[in-house]
Amino acid sequence: MTPSWHSLGAEDVIQLLETNVTQGLTGKEVEQRKKTYGPNTLGEEKPVSSLFLFLSQFKNPLILVLLFAGSVTLLLSKYTDSVVILGAMLVNAFIGYLQEQKATKALSELKKAVKYNALVIRDGTEQELAQEHLVPGDIILLQEGARVPADARILESWELKINEAVLTGEWLASSKQTEPVAEQTPVADRDTMAYMGSVVEEGAGKAVVVATASNTEVGKIGKLLRVTAKEETPYHQKLKRLSSFIGVVVTLAASLIFLAGVATGKDLVDMFTIAVAIAVAAITEGLPAAMTIVLAIGMQRILAQKGLVRHLASAETLGSTSVIATDKTLTLTEGRMEVEEIVPS
Repeated sequence: MTPSWHSLGAEDVIQLLETNVTQGLTGKEVEQRKKTYGPNTLGEEKPVSSLFLFLSQFKNPLILVLLFAGSVTLLLSKYTDSVVILGAMLVNAFIGYLQEQKATKALSELKKAVKYNALVIRDGTEQELAQEHLVPGDIILLQEGARVPADARILESWELKINEAVLTGEWLASSKQTEPVAEQTPVADRDTMAYMGSVVEEGAGKAVVVATASNTEVGKIGKLLRVTAKEETPYHQKLKRLSSFIGVVVTLAASLIFLAGVATGKDLVDMFTIAVAIAVAAITEGLPAAMTIVLAIGMQRILAQKGLVRHLASAETLGSTSVIATDKTLTLTEGRMEVEEIVPS
């Protein structure tokens, strides 16, 4: 069971983690703990293969209707119709694939670019290391402007203030101190703790790492997000309804024509061919490609405004948004200050 680090005294935390305030961990201890805890990085989803990304473009309900129509025309030796229908499907899938592949690569490059270093005491000396190399028990130094590399218990504080908006949503920096707080204290009020991803706004301090990677508070939130069930976007819901409507109407119309022809003594094979031809003609094979192109243009316009949309359908979801739920302050902020006016003295 994980101890309530915020409610323990600094000396107790040091003893439990078997570390030293002034010397930090030794190289040997670090290597042993790396094997136990792994790298200090938040777990990420496995990258989607290019083949899977391409095939996922065919999950569109309207594409399935076209696939059925194309298969039927192929069986009836209507090769021209088959080529047109299947060609439209491939164009739609190719456009969607290119856009999502581009967004995925851009997101991957952004993640590689965003790397942070931490000032750590090991073997009695100060060292600057990438945050992924930290382990529980490491003694870290917090300085103004630095990002907290892992969850840590404050050991020393010199007017230390940390902005924890990334975790709590509170824009006002939290003053940190060393005296333990009650065990039931909520995360936002644990003044003895510094959390991964938060930023030091003022002062300086010394802390001991108590949790890394997915065991941090931010990591726990990431776990919850990965297991959350994915809901269909408004785009997919509307497309499913449209596909169902087209499928039902076309099937009924083709069936009525087929039955009426047979009832009047027409040849069975001829009537079946006519019914299928009418059904295929009624399906708008250009619609999926047109919708994909519109969404792709939307993605490009969002990108021009410095926004990155990973999935094509999400561009439509943003357009359907009418209500945004914010935190209790009813504001959305970028976490930075700007000069509004310069007044000469």
